[in-house]
This record gives sequence, structure tokens and C-alpha cells, in this order.
Amino acid sequence: MAINELGTTSYYYQLSNDIDLTEQIATNGALIQSLENGTIDGNEHKITIKNDNSEEIVALFNNFVESTLKNVTIEMDGKDITIAMGYVNDSHVYDAVFDNVTTTGTVEFTDRNCGLYVIYAGLGSTSDTAEITFINCTNEANIYGQGEQTRYNAVFVGYAWGSIELNFENCANEGLLYCGKAALFLGNQSSKNHIVTLNIENFENSGLVLSFYQGSNYTQNDYIAAAAGDSQVITVDGVTKTLSDDLFTNVGQVSSNSNMQVEYNNYGTFTITSEASNAETYKITYATYVNWWKLNDAGTHYTFAGTQIVYIVEEISKDDFVDGKYTTELKWLNLATSGMKDSASETSSICGYDTVTIDGETYYLIEDSESERFNKQSNSNSPIEKDNLEESTIEASKDINVVAYDANGHLVAGTYYKIS
Repeated sequence: MAINELGTTSYYYQLSNDIDLTEQIATNGALIQSLENGTIDGNEHKITIKNDNSEEIVALFNNFVESTLKNVTIEMDGKDITIAMGYVNDSHVYDAVFDNVTTTGTVEFTDRNCGLYVIYAGLGSTSDTAEITFINCTNEANIYGQGEQTRYNAVFVGYAWGSIELNFENCANEGLLYCGKAALFLGNQSSKNHIVTLNIENFENSGLVLSFYQGSNYTQNDYIAAAAGDSQVITVDGVTKTLSDDLFTNVGQVSSNSNMQVEYNNYGTFTITSEASNAETYKITYATYVNWWKLNDAGTHYTFAGTQIVYIVEEISKDDFVDGKYTTELKWLNLATSGMKDSASETSSICGYDTVTIDGETYYLIEDSESERFNKQSNSNSPIEKDNLEESTIEASKDINVVAYDANGHLVAGTYYKIS
């Protein structure tokens, strides 16, 4: 039986040779849709996964529940690759064990909440507590993310989806992670109503994990890159820690880059000054969190589904600079929901983003759909009758990031600006 023909439950599968899954077509983002109450023993062999073309995350598993992956090297190369996905088509990753699993290669994360071993870990909004255990696992891969404040990733687990215990026994990191907000163990947790417990014993880090976001409202820590909630329990070799406690002296935040400066112009644009010699391309970004609503199956009510991020981005080349300076086309504007387009006196676009002018003020237009809406309305009102969801303007974030990439697309410099 081929590995991608596994059934869903109760398998013990042992590899007899290395497997290259490069030519396999991922269905719904995964090469193996589900493994429940099963074991894959790599028998010290290697599984190779590459993602050259897909715009989605490619995973070895979508559903990985009460199962074990052991004695295997997972070699990854390309964009957005992980071992276990979760949170796709009602799939989950919980009560799982990774035992003697080594990750190698080079991976680029293009989104937030990503981890090399697991993306979404847990049971979601239920009151039950999930558990994932890592034993003798080592990351040797180099991971490159994006540099904005909303790009938070980790080496091991991207997102704690509900209450969860993450156990790390005799594990190590020997690779690199560069992204906006970076940590070793967990990228983000879902809610302050859920408790995330990290139990870390005998962990060694000889690699390098760095955050490129440099805002005054953020301090790098080793454990969780971005905590939506504030309920964490962290024990390291039996000693209780907090997010402000450093575990490894060589895990830290990139200091503000003196060879890049940002100036805000009165008419809404920005002037970038750069002397970064190895920068080939630049990205100017601001990102705003908006509430996300989904229409129920009956088509009668919207239900709060979480938060999403609206990105306004301008990408430029080093050749766009004149005498070391560049003035953006991008402007800082607030946002308007798509239903307000009918109220606009004028429509236009900036950097490819639609804009509307309402009562003399210009806004970026959030493009949503009837079935999925973005809005500022409080989630405490959920559910809301379809015709009662407010159309509104949304105040945009005032945190501006400028990050630079080298010819290989890897982060090399960044700076931060906050509009007063």
C-alpha cells in the first residue's frame, strides 16, 4: 500500500524505504487526508515534500488524531509546508505524538499562525483540553516568513486552537526562523478563555530565531510569538516561567535598522530612505484586524467566526529609489465595508486596492461577500439577522512596517513607524 492510500483509522505503517512525495497531488492541502488512532513508523527513512506551485499550505496530514509519527526525517522545500494541518474541512490535530521526527530543508511561510510540525493544534472552541507531545524531535530546517507585525510563526506549532498542552521532551532547534514575530514553540493562541500549557524539558537551541517586527508594543519572547489571550502556563525543566522570561540568550529581536527610515507625509503617503546594500525588494504594509462573520446555512443570520486581517501592501524594487529615497503610492486610509460602495460619491484605486469617497473622506474598500462579511460590530451580538449586520467604516491600524528582502526573497532588514 502506498503511503498516500492510507485509510483513516487504526493503522500501523512502517516505511521500508525513502519516499519522495514531490509528484503526488495534495487533495484539500494534504497528501494523507486523515490518520486516527494510527502509527507511522519511518524506520529511520525520509519523506520528501515539496511545494513549488500551490498557493495553499501543503501538509502530510490534514487530520492527525490520537496517532503517532516516529523515527522519520521530513525534508521540506518550498512555500507553506507542514507535517500536520488541522482546521481544514473539520479536520483536527490533537492527542498526537511526534517521536524522533527530524525536519530539514528550506520553507517559506507566507501567512501567520504557521509551524513546521503543526499548523492548527487542538479541539477548537470546546471546553476539552487537547494534548500534543514532541519527543526527541529536532528541527534542522531554515524557515523564512514575512516581516510584518501580523506575521507570527513558530518552529513547532503555529496556532493553539482552544485549550491545549504542548509537551516537549529532549527536543532541539538547529535551524533558522525569521519572521515578523517569531518563537520556538507556539505562534499564536486563540483566546484568553483557553489555557495553553507548555511543558518543556531538556530543550536545546543552537539555531537562530529572530523577530523582524520592531514596534514598541512588542517584546520578543522564546515561547509564544503572539498571544491573543493571556492564559499560559509555562514550565521549563520543572520551573515556572512567564512570557517575559528568556529561555535562550540567542533568541531575540532584530534591533531597529539604522539604514532604513520612514517619514509620514501630510498628504498620506510615506517617504522611505534606505541604505540597505543587500536589499533587492521592499514591502510597505499596514494591517488591520476586522471581525469576520459567516452566513448560516439557512441564509438568515450572520454568526461571528473570528478575526481576519486586511493587508494594504505596496511592493517596490531597489531600482524605484532615487538618491536613496522613495515616496509611496500607498496612502494611509481608513477602511469601509463593501456594502458602503453604494453610498460613495467617487470610486478609484490606490496600489490596486479599490477606494471609495464618502462624505468627502476616502477609504480603502474591503472586498467581502454575502456569505462572508467583515465588520467592526461586536461579536457579543452574534448571531445577527442577515439584514441587521451594520455597514461601517473601520479605523485602520497606524502601525506601518517596511521590510526588505534579498535576491533569494529572504528578510534582510526592516523598520517600523507609528502614525501619531
